Amino acid sequence: MSVHALSPTRAADPVTQAKIDLAAAHRLAVLHELEEGIDNHFTVTVPGHDDRFLILPFGLHWSEARASDMVIFDEAGNTLEGDGIVELSAQCIHAPIHRITGARVVLHTHQTWALALNMLEDNRLVPASQTAAFFHGCVAYDDTYAGTADSLEEGERLAHLIGDKSIVFMKNHGVLVTGRHCRSCLQEALLSRAGLPGAGVGDEHRQASRTAGRRNNCPGSGTTRERQAPGWRANPALFRGHEADARSCPTWLRGLIEGTAFGRDTVDLLNLFKDDKDAQDVDDGTVIFDEETPGEVMYVILHGEVDIFANGVLVETLGPGDLLGEMALIDSKPRSASALTRSDCRIAPVSEERFLQMVKETPHFSLHVMRILAERLRRTTAKV
Repeated sequence: MSVHALSPTRAADPVTQAKIDLAAAHRLAVLHELEEGIDNHFTVTVPGHDDRFLILPFGLHWSEARASDMVIFDEAGNTLEGDGIVELSAQCIHAPIHRITGARVVLHTHQTWALALNMLEDNRLVPASQTAAFFHGCVAYDDTYAGTADSLEEGERLAHLIGDKSIVFMKNHGVLVTGRHCRSCLQEALLSRAGLPGAGVGDEHRQASRTAGRRNNCPGSGTTRERQAPGWRANPALFRGHEADARSCPTWLRGLIEGTAFGRDTVDLLNLFKDDKDAQDVDDGTVIFDEETPGEVMYVILHGEVDIFANGVLVETLGPGDLLGEMALIDSKPRSASALTRSDCRIAPVSEERFLQMVKETPHFSLHVMRILAERLRRTTAKV
């Protein structure tokens, strides 16, 4: 199998990829309990256009979001493509903000924690933690709640209030985040709950955090290249049609998002191999192993993502803390799938001898392997 034969299965046209990312953002927002009924809205400017926008149509819950559900609307509220309508407040808030600020993505939530903060008399985000300090100077405040938005003037008012900021704290309402990519906007929406009333971080430390933010492309750092959380890029196969659900993100990311024991073991495994002397750096687009080849070594992913193909079909995307090729190593049979790096990666090889040694000396390693196998079995059973 060649890399060129696999490449077409990985590509998606810009509009399709935007729909996939938008569906993924809705699903991840539900995992973090950012939704409120069927209200709140996420919108993305249609690639190649400045006056057309993608949205989940009115009446669908975020947990139901699929790429194929997304509709395209204009500022007049007309549905230009897809089935369904855009809710009035989404049209009146989001379309003018896209037009005036030039933001490609606008996410608006009524998430419980930030909404509670916005119901206080003093709703200012206090930089009381290192994470909150990243947002110092990046938040605009709307202190004038004008009721439900039913005219484009409300969106225009908010757009002018945003100015050079990327986040709006809306008194008695919620939070709104703007940006260039779904991944970075969702990250900011999640982190906006980090600042609560309390002892603030000193000015010199706020500046240090902002400097670190610029160096690491953190939210609110003002960089032109926005930080990309590993594993964000949604897998088209997982968000095509009815089969996608809230668990359809990569295994490693789901564990960390949900804070499950599996996620904690992932962190333990990364710590176990972080200084591994045999670890290898592998370029994007490299075949790690092919189907039907001997499985004498398995691998631990330390950094990056790897696509798994069976019979030329993409079946899974794995990331940091996941294992590759463990089944062939355990049962001494030829590999049942191929592994192709989705990004630049760092992987640690584990031979049969080392595997047996780790099983004896590190119980958590054995438990992690068993959980991975159990998780994959459950997903396979769910598809039957």
